[in-house]
Amino acid sequence: QRSKKMEEEEGAPLPQVARTRVVPEIALSTTSSSFLSASSTTSPATVSPRRAVPFGGSPRNHTTTTTTTTTTSNKEEGQKKKKKKKRAHNDHHRWGVAGRSLPAAAWERRLALAFEDRLAPFSVGIREGLSLLPLGYRMWSYTRSQRSKGKEPFMDPLNPLNPKPIQGVPLGAIGSGSIVRGWRGDFQSYLMKWGRPYYTPIEANQFSLFVSRPSDARPTAIVLSPAAAPKKKLQSWNWGMSASQCEYAALFPRAWTHYRMSTVPDLTLTCQQVSPVIAHNYRESSLPVCVFEWTVENTHPTEEAHVSIMFSFQNGTGTEQDNCIPQVNHSWRRHDPSGGKYVGVSMQNGNVFSPDRISDTPLTFAIATRATLLEEQPYYKTRFITTGSGDELWSSFADNGMLVTDPQDEGSPAPRSHSIGGAVALKITIPPGSHRTYPFALVWDSPFVQFGGGHVYKRRYTQFYGHDGNAAEQLACDALQLYPIWRKAIECWQDPILDDPSLPDWYKASLFNELYFLVAGGSIWVTEVNLNATSAATEDSSRELKKTRRANKKQARKLHKKEKKTTRHWHKNPRETAETRRRGITMSEVPEASRNSEGDTEEKEEEEEEEEEAEEEDRNAKQHDEKETEQPQKDSRSHKGRRRLWRSFSDLEIDTYPTRRADLERSSSQTKLVLSDPSDLPKSASTDELYSKGDQSPLITVEQVDHWRCMATVNQYLPVERSPLSDPLPESNWKNIGHFVYLEGLEYLMYNTYDVHFYASFALVMLWPLLELSLQRDIAVATHMEHPETWRVLATGKEAPRKVRGCVPHDIGTPSEAPWIKVNSYNIQDTTRWKDLNSKFVLQIYRDYIATQDRTFLEETWETVLLAMNYLLQFDTDGDGMIENQGFPDQTYDAWPVIGPSAYSGGLWIAAIEALLAMSDVLGHNDRVGNYQEMLPKAKAVYEAKLWDENGGYYHYDSHHAYHSNSIMTDMMAGQWYARACNLPPIVDEKHIRSSLNKIFEFNVCKFKQGVMGAVNGMRPTGEVDKSSLQSQEVWSGTTYGAAACMIGEGLVDIGFSTAYGMFNTTYNRGYAFQTPEAWDTKGDFRAIGYMRPLAIWAMQWAINQRNSQAKQSKPKHGRRKSKRE
Repeated sequence: QRSKKMEEEEGAPLPQVARTRVVPEIALSTTSSSFLSASSTTSPATVSPRRAVPFGGSPRNHTTTTTTTTTTSNKEEGQKKKKKKKRAHNDHHRWGVAGRSLPAAAWERRLALAFEDRLAPFSVGIREGLSLLPLGYRMWSYTRSQRSKGKEPFMDPLNPLNPKPIQGVPLGAIGSGSIVRGWRGDFQSYLMKWGRPYYTPIEANQFSLFVSRPSDARPTAIVLSPAAAPKKKLQSWNWGMSASQCEYAALFPRAWTHYRMSTVPDLTLTCQQVSPVIAHNYRESSLPVCVFEWTVENTHPTEEAHVSIMFSFQNGTGTEQDNCIPQVNHSWRRHDPSGGKYVGVSMQNGNVFSPDRISDTPLTFAIATRATLLEEQPYYKTRFITTGSGDELWSSFADNGMLVTDPQDEGSPAPRSHSIGGAVALKITIPPGSHRTYPFALVWDSPFVQFGGGHVYKRRYTQFYGHDGNAAEQLACDALQLYPIWRKAIECWQDPILDDPSLPDWYKASLFNELYFLVAGGSIWVTEVNLNATSAATEDSSRELKKTRRANKKQARKLHKKEKKTTRHWHKNPRETAETRRRGITMSEVPEASRNSEGDTEEKEEEEEEEEEAEEEDRNAKQHDEKETEQPQKDSRSHKGRRRLWRSFSDLEIDTYPTRRADLERSSSQTKLVLSDPSDLPKSASTDELYSKGDQSPLITVEQVDHWRCMATVNQYLPVERSPLSDPLPESNWKNIGHFVYLEGLEYLMYNTYDVHFYASFALVMLWPLLELSLQRDIAVATHMEHPETWRVLATGKEAPRKVRGCVPHDIGTPSEAPWIKVNSYNIQDTTRWKDLNSKFVLQIYRDYIATQDRTFLEETWETVLLAMNYLLQFDTDGDGMIENQGFPDQTYDAWPVIGPSAYSGGLWIAAIEALLAMSDVLGHNDRVGNYQEMLPKAKAVYEAKLWDENGGYYHYDSHHAYHSNSIMTDMMAGQWYARACNLPPIVDEKHIRSSLNKIFEFNVCKFKQGVMGAVNGMRPTGEVDKSSLQSQEVWSGTTYGAAACMIGEGLVDIGFSTAYGMFNTTYNRGYAFQTPEAWDTKGDFRAIGYMRPLAIWAMQWAINQRNSQAKQSKPKHGRRKSKRE
């Protein structure tokens, strides 16, 4: 009753905490440490945290409780499971047949229910505004200068994104680009390349329904979207679907949409969206695919229904650039040995790929459907104008549910200033009282990612599908064939947590849904990064710019000629098959005897010209390098340091599977690109050069148009090629994993921001530990780097070095420069003097070793750990064993000044010393850490003496005598949080730990907005919010989850879940779902939408699994007599 009442008042549904679904348990093999696995079974030693959820009253009425051990007989457990299973089924009976697969913990929302409050960025008062005025001016100058150079600034707070509360589960997998499909069915927020997302939905991207019954006077056709008809386009489509009985449910990486419409009686539809994001899977989890399985149920008792579902999609990402680059569609058909028929449309967006060059990161979309029965009829429409009325597509579909394509549409480019799209449909006759499934696939093939510095890398999935840009068809066929296996693997991964009756449903939904950021957070997963080959590369090199201009002019001049040759080779050469192209074999790798002799003379002439130009460039480069060597020795310190480090990290030069290393080598006398090092790939041609100077028509050759038209006239289905996923996977170790980066936030364009990854890293290490180890190795390499150039610190206006050897980098780089090569793109504060980065590195290294038991990883990073710890010793100015903050925001709270020993940085320092000593015990290096063994008790004594408040029962923010020095900080126990997670000794007295956590819950949680908005960062002992800085009065989502994880780890389970519930309540009831921001203020207005830190919710699951494992180990074993069978 309380939930219904609040739902009526707030206009948003509240979570049903008591609902739980129970299915048979599935055992999984995960990491070496069983208690760190996300799939570990639940011990009965945990009190159900449902009591902590404040539905019946305010959380301030809850008292601190600890976990107790309870036992239940097998008979009682079986009865409970039956009741919960029955209740879960009854909850979703309105979903029909498809509701059986819907987990009870999934977040649900009605399509007709709109959020009352508009999402708005935070605003500052007069006091804060005056204090931030100098920083704002310098930030404005910086962003203006960056854009004048053609670069995207890493941050632009003066122009925040304008998100809307309509986000849903993103499509795609990790590191291959993403598209977000909102909970209302809109395709939006495209992130195919790096940069900010584009939020505007594309109206042509829709699913549509056709229904015809024998008793109907006329059939019904409607767009399955509650959106109104767009202006000036697609007016012939039937818009305005009634959404009063339509619902959406989300549990990443799956989503369900249920349709029940009064205009189509006796028919229910459910669309299940599946992306292959699977824990501990490093192949399918990288594929840029998504499958939509529609389940249509004919509930009429006596009458059959002829039902057709159409999937239409626009070529491009919806930006203005779509109208400036060539767009070409072509259709295709395939069949598999089991009788399945595949029909699809591929949409090339950009230059047609040539094996001899790389165009502007070519992008190809494909949509497809699969028919498995004789009565299932697939159709396709190769091309229609999405900016017109849409009648050319809708008229035939509305008449009979079929699509009619014109052979002239094959390969016909989009008209100037217009966009084109394609469509596929599947029509099935459904008997009364039966149901049928309609599978559709959406894939994209963008094999390369090019950063602003000009460096080009191959994405992870190209190891299995090749990098020649024509893998979209095979990806679509594989997705339609294998998605049931992917779905089962997802269930096996998630069911142990979903079936845990001690966990509330709102927590389960938040736990999995926050993983959206690994897909939609601008993540990029590439095959290799050769730091040695590109150590001296910079984006401001005049020599590189001249070389790029010459290459672009040359490509534009020869574009037409090369595309003709490429098409002729693909037609005439018997060895250049789809299989060889898929595996990344270019024409240069085919034996000379089997190649065509036609055009050899011209090719030789071109190669001679290229060799002459290359020799001239080499001479200029040699002279340039000789001049550089005459510079002072300090300019080359970074290169020396990197060479020394690479002697210990030599294995980081990763082989590209399945290409042989010999194929990657490039002769000095040959300039033709043959799978060379990614950093050597040529720059792409500009957009203006994609058109000829005459009629401004796209440079598409006649041979290509004829080829595609011939393909459309083939009346038989071509066989499906053997799936790359059926090939044996190489040995699963980090050498095959590649390199992974993800943005700090959609507005903060910095990769692998390390002070934030400290919170988010639990998700990676628990679910994809090899990615986490790869990321940590990259950070270790960057720690030894040094960028001697200085830049202007925006907060102070002073000059400071960009990167100093021994200081852990703030980030691995920004996409507008050269990630992995030019690190530390953040210049608001001087991060070379931050006090938390190095401690966080040491703690994460040891935590990752605990999770994986990878001793080799620990040995490789040991020297870097020592370097990082020794670097921090310079900040112990008085020699008392405790580092001191220096009076400016020298930590992750970069707008909250701190001076002297502090609860946050000091606690991390103590925990880092303990982790260092633990690592030395494992590796047998105790003789190298003797000074830290003596330093540890001194640091603890200083921490207690200068920060502990005996009367208040908590640790002060810092040891200074400023107004905010005695504030209660939510994150004060960050060091103890990691110490407990790593099974290290407590950093302070355990009574003080529990007292501090209770204080945080009492003040920062319960006394802030009645405890339903999370934990505010700073609270005064008087019970008022600390308003000394912008960040002290904010709620940080990741910090709240981290504090909740610390509470659970210390046995305060109930208050831990009560603390975290405020994050769920604000995130899902205000419209922040699948775009959780870094922070919100007292009004709920956001800062930094779509942020990395909320992934810290997985730290709560780490703590839960850890306590369950400890409870199992401490449970006494009864001396029961074993049977003969045992």
